[in-house]
Amino acid sequence: MLTRDTFRKTVNLRTTDSAAIRFQSSVSFSDWDDVSRIKLRQRGSFDARSSTLRQASRSTNRSPLLKTKRTLRTGKGKDGLISRDMLEVVDREQKPRKLTYTLTDMPDNGFLFLKGTLLKLGDRFTQRDINRGRLSYKSLPEILQVTDNARPKTLKGLAGNKIVWEESDGNDFEIFLHDIVTGQTAQLTNNEFDDKVVGISGSRIVWSSLLEDADAWEQEFEAGPDNNLFLFDGRTTTQLTTGAAHDKLVSIDGRNIVWKSAIGPSPADVLYQSYSYELFFSNGQTTRRLTKNDDDDYVQAVDGRHIVWSSSERPNGGRWLPSRELFWFNGRNTTRLTRNEVDDRWAEMDFPYIAWNSRMVVTNRPRRVKNEVMFLNLKTKKQKRLTRNTVDDYLEAIAGTKVVWSSYVGKPDSNGHKTPELFLFDGKNQIRLTRNKADDDLRSFDGRNLTWLSYIGPRGEEPGRTNEIFWSNGNTTWNVTRKEKTNQSDRH
Repeated sequence: MLTRDTFRKTVNLRTTDSAAIRFQSSVSFSDWDDVSRIKLRQRGSFDARSSTLRQASRSTNRSPLLKTKRTLRTGKGKDGLISRDMLEVVDREQKPRKLTYTLTDMPDNGFLFLKGTLLKLGDRFTQRDINRGRLSYKSLPEILQVTDNARPKTLKGLAGNKIVWEESDGNDFEIFLHDIVTGQTAQLTNNEFDDKVVGISGSRIVWSSLLEDADAWEQEFEAGPDNNLFLFDGRTTTQLTTGAAHDKLVSIDGRNIVWKSAIGPSPADVLYQSYSYELFFSNGQTTRRLTKNDDDDYVQAVDGRHIVWSSSERPNGGRWLPSRELFWFNGRNTTRLTRNEVDDRWAEMDFPYIAWNSRMVVTNRPRRVKNEVMFLNLKTKKQKRLTRNTVDDYLEAIAGTKVVWSSYVGKPDSNGHKTPELFLFDGKNQIRLTRNKADDDLRSFDGRNLTWLSYIGPRGEEPGRTNEIFWSNGNTTWNVTRKEKTNQSDRH
């Protein structure tokens, strides 16, 4: 049990909007004219339910107070100290050395340093470090040229403070890194076959290294050329896969990596396919094989170490044809989520919540099946069927307990076909967002705000009508194109 003397309060330092302590920008980095600035400002009260602030369960132990007075401004490529006037948390119960910040998002336009050492995701510093002038920020230069040759190259992105690209050495493509902070360039790979970056997360890079000439492999009935996957964590390189097989990265999220390998036996229901994909997971230290069967396993959703995939299973002891069922791996154990005689697929996850489509037989119409939307809390195991009708419903997005889907219940269009309408489940109620004779196409959903395109505009040069932009928070809907409020939404 933590005592008052050893207990530390932790406040997340974010570079984007933070739901944890409701900062508008506890730390935000953005271009402003010809300088970069650090802006620190508090928007509202502390929310202990959704934060990472850990405190003893005592009613007298108060939450820390964020105080900011000034903004740090630096020229491009310049640096400056972050003082207590720019970032200070005050707590009556704790001294500055026990008030600890955790870096949870990397700056977009520069880097943070503690006593001259570059800070990475998850690194910590204290209020005492700030008070003593140990925390500094260096902005990126406006223009930075890192190569000067005529070799073919492909820019892949940023891995922490390193620019990553693929470049030909005259024989094949190798991977290169340029450190923005130190100005040094390094060659990450050097072999006889093409190396291609397939994923970047933070400072981590996953690449594929071919074991054979891509132009020489037998394409018919094969997954792809044999290759191996490698991980560079910012310091060292680890080989993730070995052997002659086609390995394909599915997802990298920090330390958590998922891939599939064509090493399984031939699927029983696929003619002429000589392999099946099996799923693997690595946390950067250990690797686990998640599946071992004669069916292709398809990853549906990944959220950190949580993975959901679908696999064909025969219900009722094999008396029926195989159906797609969902499985969940939580970083340690695998749980089967569905067990029925229908296909469950197209899942989306925002842990601990997951939604998916399930192919149901229409009541009193046994020859017709259609998609319904299901919702499950993985922690409580409480499941809810969100749709129940005679038309297809297609899952669009999930954010926490809120789910968006499209349902073909709209009025027929000019061709006599029913059009998809958008619906929102807000955790309690079902809200119909659109009601028209046109297709509605969801474009974004952040848990509160939705945007979509609705093809209700005037006819343009191309056949059909033009689209218009809509926004909604679930209660109010605006036609952004026409700058007017609409009344399409209703609750059920």
